[in-house]
Amino acid sequence: MHYGAISTEPVNPSGVSALFWYHEKVNTFVRLMKRKQEDGVKVTVVTLNPEGYPEEKIEDTKNLVQTLEKCGIKIRLRDQMHEHFVIIDGEIVWYGSMNFLSRAKDDDNLIRLKSKDATQELMEMTFG
Repeated sequence: MHYGAISTEPVNPSGVSALFWYHEKVNTFVRLMKRKQEDGVKVTVVTLNPEGYPEEKIEDTKNLVQTLEKCGIKIRLRDQMHEHFVIIDGEIVWYGSMNFLSRAKDDDNLIRLKSKDATQELMEMTFG
């Protein structure tokens, strides 16, 4: 299972601490992936490099990336990206505007595709 192109910039549309929501999503993700990892599933998260964030967000973002790494999740940092997708079992893709580990917006959208060709193309674009 690969989680790809996940933007980690927190947004605070509801007045609740944006970092709380981001931490909550990361903690939920870690808990869910732990079960899969115990079954031998390898998880990779592709995300923006924390150094590219505004200065006040860099340390917290680095800590969240380290949390994922400590849980055995492989991290690939990118300097630029805008894609948001999840690939499951090499044939299911969730693709859209939703940031899977950070902000949530009312107009987020996702489409689910079952296509080995689509997953292969996304994997090639992301991992080369």
